[in-house]
Amino acid sequence: MRKKIILLIAVISVVYSVRSQTKFGIEAGGVYNGMFASNVEISPKFSYRVGGFVNYNQFWGSGIAYARKSAELSGFLPQYAGYIQKLDIVMNQVELVPLSLRFSAINIGRDFSITPVLSVYCLYGFSGKGTITGIDTRLSESENTFHKEIGNLFKDSRFEEGAASYSYKGFKPFDAGGKIGVDFTYQKNYMLRFNYAAGLINLSSYDKKLRNSSLELSLCYLFP
Repeated sequence: MRKKIILLIAVISVVYSVRSQTKFGIEAGGVYNGMFASNVEISPKFSYRVGGFVNYNQFWGSGIAYARKSAELSGFLPQYAGYIQKLDIVMNQVELVPLSLRFSAINIGRDFSITPVLSVYCLYGFSGKGTITGIDTRLSESENTFHKEIGNLFKDSRFEEGAASYSYKGFKPFDAGGKIGVDFTYQKNYMLRFNYAAGLINLSSYDKKLRNSSLELSLCYLFP
């Protein structure tokens, strides 16, 4: 009986200790979304993200966020997309950070600290749209340049322009990758968070190595 009481006290102590170290936070900021690519040119654009996170203790954390990312792709090689000259994309994504490793904080005076952070992430694109600018020399000179809206960036579709028919191959909605970043903390509750994120999954058949790559800058508040 005595051993059971000691074990119960130990479990309660551990749970209370973990709970007392767990801190929740919110963040909002901007995203400068570029991409890795092998046969297209990428023009990054600014967008935004909002979310929440939890620090289980000073070393481990996780989070979830909504991210809106956009970019312009141009210069497609003919063998991949002969008629596409430019593709403007906007992606609405849910981002899950299952694990963040927070290194020891570097204190600067009494109020400031800097914490290096490594994270893994998963993304799911639940909606997105695009605008195709295409050129087809088979059409008449007055019709050979056209623009077409893609209602769902992540689905294959077909459309007609003049007398010609075309197909669009959708982007992959799933992505996964890693982040390296720094948290600048003021008075333990206010943070400026900077991340560089790089995806590992090829997103489109229009390019051999079309992968996510973005810079993120967020303002965060960590609840007491």
